[in-house]
Amino acid sequence: MQLVEGILELQQRNLLVKISEQSSSTSKIQREILSQDPKPGISVRENRMIQLVVDKGKQVQAIPRLLGKTLTDIRENTVVSSDGLDTYFSIGYISKMFDESPVGTVLGQYPPQGTKLGNEFVTMRVVVSRGSGTFEESMPDMLGLPFEDFFPIIEAHSPSFIFYFVEDTQFILETETEGDTLIAGLILEQVPVPDESIISSNTMYIGIRENMVLNQELSEEEAEALDTTEYRRVGIMELPLTEYEYDHEITIYITPASTSGVRAIKRQYLKFLSRGGNIAIPYYIQPGDKYTVERFGIEVWSRTIPNNT
Repeated sequence: MQLVEGILELQQRNLLVKISEQSSSTSKIQREILSQDPKPGISVRENRMIQLVVDKGKQVQAIPRLLGKTLTDIRENTVVSSDGLDTYFSIGYISKMFDESPVGTVLGQYPPQGTKLGNEFVTMRVVVSRGSGTFEESMPDMLGLPFEDFFPIIEAHSPSFIFYFVEDTQFILETETEGDTLIAGLILEQVPVPDESIISSNTMYIGIRENMVLNQELSEEEAEALDTTEYRRVGIMELPLTEYEYDHEITIYITPASTSGVRAIKRQYLKFLSRGGNIAIPYYIQPGDKYTVERFGIEVWSRTIPNNT
């Protein structure tokens, strides 16, 4: 049994734990329980001290070669020892790139192989394969759907993507008549086109309907009356992010504006892989809503929709 599992089980039984280490020639890097006192099956009272002899682990004094291994292989070998002191390295940040290697195969690492280990926690950065980027899946027909219906495709395949506004001259819903405020944010153009194969290494283009009125200008009072969920206005926020060599995870969060004194809860808006650079994301214009962007677990951009928008 692994050490962490053993400790949790003993704690659930209200037992105390004392740990000693012992080297084993057949050990894996992850520590295992070699023996215990009292032995399994013996009845003990609560708060009894249980002594565990734990595999000390391999004597690794430098960062090993991770290239060609999978993330699963690496995560099964995360505890190392240097000069008799416990030292740990973990996979902290993962970047991805398209490659013919199997998905999850490590293509690059930092610190590099051979870096000497001290007695401090080491966080690794690795670049892994996303695969070839070609999928058997075909592009669904998104025309006429709200832009947020496209988000699951982005989250599943993490392509490069560009959202842009399109003036609607022909795609009018049957429910929309002259004088109506057109429902903003509907998808009017898409590349790949419906039924075309999805290739994540290619850029996807999504044209969405801008805010407009069908053949008529509304007064301010009429516009306010139509400011409902169905007729929400849409904007496209530009995220000027530093561009890196490899794809990495970018997460966008939204904290809705507080209503009736109730504190709003931050929630995930969109998560995808990207190298960064200039990224444009559509959103519904709701004054007071706050959007934040995190990469490598650190907030790098935020914006609150002003009340006069």
